[in-house]
Amino acid sequence: MADELGAFAAYLQPVAFPTGYPAVIPGEDGQQMSDEGIPPHPELVERLVQHFSVVTATRLGPDDDYFVMGLVNSLRALEIVAYLERTFDFEIDIDDLDLDNFRTARRAAAFVTRKCGTAVDGGTSR
Repeated sequence: MADELGAFAAYLQPVAFPTGYPAVIPGEDGQQMSDEGIPPHPELVERLVQHFSVVTATRLGPDDDYFVMGLVNSLRALEIVAYLERTFDFEIDIDDLDLDNFRTARRAAAFVTRKCGTAVDGGTSR
């Protein structure tokens, strides 16, 4: 696991994308969707916005890319991964370690929804 996390940390170097490049295809209404077409629960998105706002010491919106904003480094990214695993009781596989799964609260919520297989609400935790 340590080798996988080290590889993920190395992968998280800032990357500049051309303006307007959609790394994740949104649903018809602009929502990030799970593989099953389920948008993340609004309470889950808000819960993650609040958590990420605390860890970055910045008031964030659901679509603020804290990596592009320079608020998250590779160590903080690993803390985000560990928080999601611990809070929602699942394991993040090496194939899941795609920066696009974690770059905003809404994307992280869509990822949690995909991993849990249902629409997770904001109250789900261990």
